[in-house]
Amino acid sequence: MRALAEPTAPAAAAESIEDVRVIPGSSARRARVTFALFSALLYLAAIIIPALAIDSGYLGLFFVPAPVLLLSMLRLTPRPRTSTLEIGPGMVRERRPFGLRIRARDVTGVSACAHQDGYAMTVQLRRDPAPHTFVVKDEATLLRLRAAFGGGHDGGGLIGWPTQRDSREVMLTVVGMGASAFCLGFLGSLFAFVFAFTRAFPKPPQKVESILLTDQGLIWNFGGARVFPYAQIGAASRIGKLLFLDPAKRMSGGTDHVTIPLKSLSDAEIDLLISQLNSAVRRARGERTLRDSALERVQALKRNESEPIKEWLIRLEAVAAALRGNDYRSVPVNADDLWRIATDPDETFEDRTAAGRVLIKAQGPEARMRVETALANSRAPEQRIRIALDDDIDAATNALTEDVLERKKLMAR
Repeated sequence: MRALAEPTAPAAAAESIEDVRVIPGSSARRARVTFALFSALLYLAAIIIPALAIDSGYLGLFFVPAPVLLLSMLRLTPRPRTSTLEIGPGMVRERRPFGLRIRARDVTGVSACAHQDGYAMTVQLRRDPAPHTFVVKDEATLLRLRAAFGGGHDGGGLIGWPTQRDSREVMLTVVGMGASAFCLGFLGSLFAFVFAFTRAFPKPPQKVESILLTDQGLIWNFGGARVFPYAQIGAASRIGKLLFLDPAKRMSGGTDHVTIPLKSLSDAEIDLLISQLNSAVRRARGERTLRDSALERVQALKRNESEPIKEWLIRLEAVAAALRGNDYRSVPVNADDLWRIATDPDETFEDRTAAGRVLIKAQGPEARMRVETALANSRAPEQRIRIALDDDIDAATNALTEDVLERKKLMAR
């Protein structure tokens, strides 16, 4: 995962995306606030009804608030559903009553991956306790969602799944139900009232027991933060409600894997977490995570593991010359594919730089600014980007060698 880019508007007018599978992490904020206001009315009713019952002699009315309050305390987690999304400038809205409405400025984390038979975009909002996920059928639709949320293919920021219920909810549920069981309707309603507003304004995932996907790696918040760099994780899997993290390298004298309980997550959320985590692990290895890569169509751009970087850069000069002269018979490359590689955050820095160098050589200085802007969302320092695109092959060789060594060092940890 990488740092979030500035939100970009997908289009001036709103457009629709149909047959999107929505996996909500919680109810929409509007629904939670409405529920809290409804509980406030119950609280007033629980005070007024017993008073009327005593004055009128109908003591049976005293028991009315109890079952209503018990229903209000149920933990209603929205189920996955198929919806139509409306996408506007910096906004995504679900077309249904009390559906999700997401503004780009409220997004604190975005992550994308190939999931089951489609592509998943998971979004963390500033005021929601768990992320929401949209599963679409093709990568083109994913790109439209990416533009609305302002993230790269793989996204960036922080995404968190709570692994336990908020302790405040548990305490208020127990006390409220106990009060209602003893027919203390007014007292039970008071706790339900506080409970509803606690749910309407929950703690962020980093403040509770949770699993966080960050730029640094996976963080398990459980009695303290434990950090697992993605490069040190071999793969993630599940058995029931347990998440298993297998290490990339077996440690002598240590445990072979880490087990994390996921009691509060649904099966759909666990499967999604595993897909996102495995995708982040593959990105840490420099691998592609989405299926449709323009790099597969531009074989001339690839560098073999044994090929020296300087010789590879000299070979790219010939590719650029062929592109500039429209000689596709000797080097079958397409400028559109090269631009897609250069601007795709899911490709490696090495491949994006190669595409950028070819484009600059073939299309002239006007392409340089666009390439540098596109590479700004990579993890490489700004100076390294500038040198890697420079005409000086020796300087570019040194810059790209540094990137390769850093990636190998990360994998060796």
